[in-house]
Amino acid sequence: MEESLKPQVLEIFCNISQTYKSFRALQLKRLQAPLSKKDEGLYQAHKKSLFELMQSVHLNSARIDELVLELSHLSRNLLKVDGKILRLATISSIKREEFLKHYIGSEISPTWFEEIQKLPGKGWKKFVETHAEEVQELQKEIDALSNETGLIISEFRRISGSVQRGVKQSARA
Repeated sequence: MEESLKPQVLEIFCNISQTYKSFRALQLKRLQAPLSKKDEGLYQAHKKSLFELMQSVHLNSARIDELVLELSHLSRNLLKVDGKILRLATISSIKREEFLKHYIGSEISPTWFEEIQKLPGKGWKKFVETHAEEVQELQKEIDALSNETGLIISEFRRISGSVQRGVKQSARA
Protein backbone atom coordinates (compact mmCIF):
# COMPACT_ATOMS: atom_id res chain seq x y z
CA MET A 1 0.00 0.00 0.00
CA GLU A 2 2.80 2.40 0.88
CA GLU A 3 4.41 1.85 -2.52
CA SER A 4 1.21 2.86 -4.29
CA LEU A 5 1.02 6.11 -2.29
CA LYS A 6 4.66 7.05 -2.75
CA PRO A 7 4.32 8.70 -6.21
CA GLN A 8 1.37 10.83 -5.03
CA VAL A 9 3.18 11.92 -1.89
CA LEU A 10 6.36 12.76 -3.79
CA GLU A 11 4.37 14.81 -6.29
CA ILE A 12 2.70 16.75 -3.48
CA PHE A 13 6.07 17.48 -1.85
CA CYS A 14 7.54 18.50 -5.20
CA ASN A 15 4.65 20.95 -5.70
CA ILE A 16 5.08 22.27 -2.17
CA SER A 17 8.80 22.77 -2.77
CA GLN A 18 8.31 24.64 -6.05
CA THR A 19 5.54 26.84 -4.65
CA TYR A 20 7.51 27.52 -1.48
CA LYS A 21 10.55 28.76 -3.42
CA SER A 22 8.47 31.45 -5.10
CA PHE A 23 6.60 32.18 -1.87
CA ARG A 24 9.83 32.51 0.14
CA ALA A 25 11.34 34.96 -2.35
CA LEU A 26 8.26 37.16 -2.03
CA GLN A 27 8.26 36.68 1.73
CA LEU A 28 11.84 37.94 2.02
CA LYS A 29 11.01 40.86 -0.25
CA ARG A 30 7.97 41.60 1.94
CA LEU A 31 10.15 41.74 5.06
CA GLN A 32 12.23 44.51 3.51
CA ALA A 33 9.39 46.72 2.26
CA PRO A 34 5.70 46.58 1.39
CA LEU A 35 5.03 44.62 -1.79
CA SER A 36 3.54 46.10 -4.94
CA LYS A 37 -0.10 45.18 -5.61
CA LYS A 38 1.02 42.64 -8.22
CA ASP A 39 3.56 41.02 -5.88
CA GLU A 40 1.09 41.08 -2.96
CA GLY A 41 -1.42 39.26 -5.17
CA LEU A 42 1.23 36.66 -6.06
CA TYR A 43 2.18 36.35 -2.40
CA GLN A 44 -1.44 35.70 -1.41
CA ALA A 45 -1.92 33.24 -4.29
CA HIS A 46 1.21 31.27 -3.28
CA LYS A 47 0.11 31.37 0.36
CA LYS A 48 -3.30 29.96 -0.56
CA SER A 49 -1.71 27.33 -2.79
CA LEU A 50 0.67 26.24 -0.02
CA PHE A 51 -2.23 26.06 2.41
CA GLU A 52 -4.18 23.83 0.03
CA LEU A 53 -1.18 21.62 -0.67
CA MET A 54 -0.40 21.26 3.03
CA GLN A 55 -4.00 20.25 3.70
CA SER A 56 -3.27 17.02 1.86
CA VAL A 57 -0.21 16.28 4.02
CA HIS A 58 -0.78 14.42 7.26
CA LEU A 59 1.94 14.99 9.82
CA ASN A 60 2.82 12.73 12.68
CA SER A 61 1.34 13.95 16.00
CA ALA A 62 4.80 14.08 17.57
CA ARG A 63 6.05 16.34 14.76
CA ILE A 64 3.06 18.63 15.17
CA ASP A 65 3.82 18.86 18.90
CA GLU A 66 7.45 19.75 18.09
CA LEU A 67 6.37 22.51 15.72
CA VAL A 68 3.87 23.91 18.25
CA LEU A 69 6.59 23.85 20.92
CA GLU A 70 9.01 25.69 18.62
CA LEU A 71 6.37 28.30 17.79
CA SER A 72 5.61 28.73 21.49
CA HIS A 73 9.30 29.22 22.23
CA LEU A 74 9.61 31.91 19.55
CA SER A 75 6.44 33.58 20.78
CA ARG A 76 7.73 33.63 24.37
CA ASN A 77 11.00 35.19 23.19
CA LEU A 78 9.08 37.92 21.38
CA LEU A 79 6.92 38.50 24.44
CA LYS A 80 10.01 38.83 26.66
CA VAL A 81 11.56 41.43 24.36
CA ASP A 82 8.27 43.33 24.08
CA GLY A 83 7.99 43.26 27.88
CA LYS A 84 11.48 44.67 28.31
CA ILE A 85 10.75 47.54 25.92
CA LEU A 86 7.40 48.21 27.64
CA ARG A 87 9.10 48.31 31.05
CA LEU A 88 11.61 50.85 29.75
CA ALA A 89 8.72 52.95 28.48
CA THR A 90 6.83 52.81 31.78
CA ILE A 91 10.02 53.74 33.65
CA SER A 92 10.13 56.81 31.41
CA SER A 93 6.57 57.73 32.52
CA ILE A 94 4.82 56.67 29.31
CA LYS A 95 1.41 55.11 29.84
CA ARG A 96 1.11 51.52 28.68
CA GLU A 97 -1.79 52.17 26.29
CA GLU A 98 -0.05 55.20 24.79
CA PHE A 99 3.15 53.25 24.27
CA LEU A 100 1.39 50.25 22.68
CA LYS A 101 -0.50 52.57 20.33
CA HIS A 102 2.79 53.80 18.87
CA TYR A 103 4.74 50.54 19.23
CA ILE A 104 2.56 47.79 17.74
CA GLY A 105 3.19 47.64 14.02
CA SER A 106 6.44 49.61 14.29
CA GLU A 107 8.47 47.05 16.25
CA ILE A 108 11.37 46.98 13.80
CA SER A 109 10.80 50.23 11.94
CA PRO A 110 14.11 52.05 11.45
CA THR A 111 12.31 55.41 11.71
CA TRP A 112 10.41 54.61 14.92
CA PHE A 113 12.71 56.61 17.19
CA GLU A 114 12.49 59.64 14.92
CA GLU A 115 8.69 59.38 14.97
CA ILE A 116 8.28 58.96 18.73
CA GLN A 117 10.79 61.68 19.49
CA LYS A 118 8.33 64.17 17.95
CA LEU A 119 5.46 63.03 20.18
CA PRO A 120 4.24 65.41 22.88
CA GLY A 121 5.02 64.60 26.47
CA LYS A 122 8.29 64.51 28.34
CA GLY A 123 8.09 60.73 28.78
CA TRP A 124 8.79 60.11 25.09
CA LYS A 125 11.80 62.40 25.09
CA LYS A 126 13.13 60.77 28.26
CA PHE A 127 12.54 57.32 26.75
CA VAL A 128 14.54 58.17 23.62
CA GLU A 129 17.35 59.93 25.47
CA THR A 130 17.73 57.31 28.20
CA HIS A 131 16.96 54.00 26.54
CA ALA A 132 17.64 54.42 22.79
CA GLU A 133 20.63 52.07 22.61
CA GLU A 134 19.02 49.36 24.71
CA VAL A 135 15.76 49.50 22.74
CA GLN A 136 17.63 49.39 19.43
CA GLU A 137 19.41 46.21 20.60
CA LEU A 138 16.05 44.72 21.55
CA GLN A 139 14.67 45.73 18.15
CA LYS A 140 17.54 43.79 16.56
CA GLU A 141 16.37 40.70 18.45
CA ILE A 142 12.85 41.22 17.10
CA ASP A 143 14.25 41.69 13.60
CA ALA A 144 16.23 38.45 13.96
CA LEU A 145 13.05 36.63 14.98
CA SER A 146 11.24 38.12 11.98
CA ASN A 147 14.01 36.92 9.67
CA GLU A 148 14.11 33.49 11.32
CA THR A 149 10.38 32.97 10.81
CA GLY A 150 10.22 34.77 7.48
CA LEU A 151 7.19 36.67 8.72
CA ILE A 152 6.47 40.26 9.54
CA ILE A 153 5.89 40.54 13.28
CA SER A 154 2.16 41.28 13.03
CA GLU A 155 1.65 38.13 10.95
CA PHE A 156 3.75 36.09 13.37
CA ARG A 157 1.62 37.34 16.28
CA ARG A 158 -1.58 36.43 14.39
CA ILE A 159 -0.37 32.91 13.56
CA SER A 160 0.96 32.33 17.05
CA GLY A 161 -2.34 33.44 18.58
CA SER A 162 -4.31 31.16 16.27
CA VAL A 163 -2.12 28.17 17.12
CA GLN A 164 -2.36 28.89 20.85
CA ARG A 165 -6.17 29.08 20.63
CA GLY A 166 -6.16 25.78 18.71
CA VAL A 167 -3.98 24.13 21.34
CA LYS A 168 -6.35 25.30 24.11
CA GLN A 169 -9.39 24.06 22.20
CA SER A 170 -7.84 20.66 21.52
CA ALA A 171 -6.85 20.34 25.18
CA ARG A 172 -10.48 20.92 26.19
CA ALA A 173 -11.77 18.31 23.74
